[in-house]
Amino acid sequence: MKCPVCGKEIKEFYADVVYKQAGQSYMVGPDYIEIIDEDVWESEEERCYCPHCDSVFDISIAEGQDLLKGEAILINMERCQPKEIKVRVSNWIEKVLVVRFNNKLYFARPKYDKRLVHHNKPFEMMLFHERFVFDAKLGERLNPDEFPIITEDALRLDIECD
Repeated sequence: MKCPVCGKEIKEFYADVVYKQAGQSYMVGPDYIEIIDEDVWESEEERCYCPHCDSVFDISIAEGQDLLKGEAILINMERCQPKEIKVRVSNWIEKVLVVRFNNKLYFARPKYDKRLVHHNKPFEMMLFHERFVFDAKLGERLNPDEFPIITEDALRLDIECD
């Protein structure tokens, strides 16, 4: 994945986990997590960092791995118009946003998938997943041609990197 701030390729994130009483640091790659400093306590917060520009991503380590594997993408919502569909989840209907990128459909829940990327100030992005991250039922099979195609431009923030 490319950093939405500096545009450089990220092959692994530096990640911090903040615990209620201690911290643990990791190197996160597409298929591995390496513990750099270990002191295990109950986790409270996770975040990942671009190794090039030190931008802070308010994402979990698992979400960081999904981004590195191409199973998720962060989208600047000011640069794209996803299509909204409704899906059944247990006893309720939920709105889901859908986009097409590199011939794959990605899904986001507007209530839950907003993420911040910090570089001098916070910028809001939406985390789209290649699969549903919850148990949902579609009323019909999705036709990929009905969903907007986004380009690499939608994966960038409108800021200058120092």
